[in-house]
Amino acid sequence: MLINAAFALTTVGQFLLVLLLATLFLSRSTCKRSPVLLNLLIICLLSTIPQFLLMYADQVYDPKPSFGLCATQAALLGGVRCTFAVVSLSLVIDLLIGSQGILAKASRPQYLRAALVIIPYITFLAFCIGVAAFGAAHPEQVRHAPNDLACTLHNPSFITVVQIFIAVIVVLTLGLETYAILRSVATRRHIPAHPAWHRRPPLLSFSQAARIVAFTCLQALLLILSTLRTYVHDDAVRIADILLQALMPISTFSIFGLTEDCCKAWKSLAQQANPRRWARHHDGSSWSPAAAFGGRSASPAKELVVTITVELTCECESDYDPSVDSHSDLESKPGGPAKDADADADSGCRRADAHARSPFRIHFPSPVFPF
Repeated sequence: MLINAAFALTTVGQFLLVLLLATLFLSRSTCKRSPVLLNLLIICLLSTIPQFLLMYADQVYDPKPSFGLCATQAALLGGVRCTFAVVSLSLVIDLLIGSQGILAKASRPQYLRAALVIIPYITFLAFCIGVAAFGAAHPEQVRHAPNDLACTLHNPSFITVVQIFIAVIVVLTLGLETYAILRSVATRRHIPAHPAWHRRPPLLSFSQAARIVAFTCLQALLLILSTLRTYVHDDAVRIADILLQALMPISTFSIFGLTEDCCKAWKSLAQQANPRRWARHHDGSSWSPAAAFGGRSASPAKELVVTITVELTCECESDYDPSVDSHSDLESKPGGPAKDADADADSGCRRADAHARSPFRIHFPSPVFPF
């Protein structure tokens, strides 16, 4: 019963993560995300596969599954747990760098982003190879516990090393998050005292801080339950650990996917899929864009273009006045200087008026958010 419930929750989380990734990659109405965040979502999606290899092979209830499959699952899980912590640290570093403007000052910022994306995979390979080599040397320590989802390496020394590594990464992540939040708060307080700042510096928003802190707290809770399960053999701890691991994909989707632009994109997709439902406005329901556009929803605007036409009235006065000239003793000739000055003034007025009537456009492109 517990294994089936965990499998169902994980499957729902996988579907939600696929939906979120497809929305961020394919939708034109969503804001651009950081590649580090997209890498975190991909790793979270891929990390749900190894723990259910026995379920996919229909050997989860077998007390002695095949050694090759069991060893492969133990090696993959050993790398995934460490990778999940490292990718969270990479996201915090990316957020800290962006909020402090360090990335913009770097000579080659694309290399820094690429390093933050690649480091979690290097961590995965290192721990995966280590668990595989240790399991091959000690096959009796790779076992499938009863009523458990996956095969694991039952070696106290190796488990302690992995847990210490994850604990150090989680503590470092929380420390950097605290530093980023305090730095942003202090910067906001000192902004009015510095009138020389013509442009507001990039700061950590409340939404960004809340999302990354919530995700790191989930990882810390998962680490605590995993440590308790290693040293405390209790069914309640085992059930809580399995359920929390199954809820991690759904939690990740809720933390990073429930944003305003993603919700608007899904609403627009629902309007296009079922226009009649959204076009019901004759039965007293509220007005909807689908009803206003004949049953089809308008796609969200990606940028706002404002066209402004300025029209000026140009009044030109020349030094030549016919009423004054009629009583003057000095008459201007048809090709004289007074007529030439008047013609130059009229041509100048026409050029100024044509320049004043020419429209210009102001573009407001869609912003780019880390997450």
